[in-house]
Amino acid sequence: MPHELSGYLEDVARQLALEYTQIRNRVAEDPGTAGDRAEESWAAVLRSWLPPDLTVVTKGRVLGYDGSASPQVDILVLEAAYPAHLRTKKLYLAGGVVAAFECKLTLRKRDLSKAFSTLQTVKEIGAQQPAYRDEVAHASLEREMSSPIACGLLAHSQAIARITDDPGTYWKVVQTIAHAANRAHHPLGLTDLICIADCVSLSLQKEIFIGPVRPLYDDDQGPEGEQITTIYFEQRGSSGARGCSSVIGGAVFYLFRLLARRQPILQRLADYYYDTDILGVMTGAPRFWPIDSLSPQVLAHLREAGGSHDPWSEWSVRL
Repeated sequence: MPHELSGYLEDVARQLALEYTQIRNRVAEDPGTAGDRAEESWAAVLRSWLPPDLTVVTKGRVLGYDGSASPQVDILVLEAAYPAHLRTKKLYLAGGVVAAFECKLTLRKRDLSKAFSTLQTVKEIGAQQPAYRDEVAHASLEREMSSPIACGLLAHSQAIARITDDPGTYWKVVQTIAHAANRAHHPLGLTDLICIADCVSLSLQKEIFIGPVRPLYDDDQGPEGEQITTIYFEQRGSSGARGCSSVIGGAVFYLFRLLARRQPILQRLADYYYDTDILGVMTGAPRFWPIDSLSPQVLAHLREAGGSHDPWSEWSVRL
């Protein structure tokens, strides 16, 4: 029997599809307004599925600890503690931003480079250490592999390739996006999430095979040597074990899981979402990174003490 969540998420997908048609019909008259409407459409989805104490705003820049600022980003999600006085200032303090998104009504190949570059800058600004912190003393696997600001690219539809019954057309879209996303020079700079509402959701997973604790597999097989990999898992709404997985659901619940890593109060609900099979069975091809992508301190800890199989640990070997 399909999980009730599947029906709720189908409603979201139908609403996004309807709004896409409505906005596209007017795009020639006013492209700027169409872009604003696309952003508001996604902002509404985030407001309705993320915790209500988080604030979702549109159009702003992220301000780092050192005074550097990102390019303008379409959507930002702010901490519950973010000062009300500053929520309209359009220059948002990195320490109070939990997520950032670039949005497109119709995603095109030419959009990818600029979107991923902007999001990489946001992630790097978010990962800046406050001046008072000792980077060695506060080192952890999560801090070196992930930014405190989750980043994503959201689109209603795409014009990279026309999807037909030929699976090759679908894979052209996936491979084009994954190739562009993988141009970051370090795992920390990779965009966490790409969602095209009517096509596919891509979510990033990082696996660390260093030291005595390694990611677990059903067949208990993994690489024998030391290895760091990242994978963009693709999902397009195929049947799951207990119902129908969802492109929108996969994206929203993956984002929820990213937020839960830093907000323990969200972890119980994040575990529930994960266990519903809404994310479905996902596949992807790995990218391999040099071992020195990690600092000597983190490498030494992994080799001596080991990482963790606890998905919520800052030493988790699967992030």
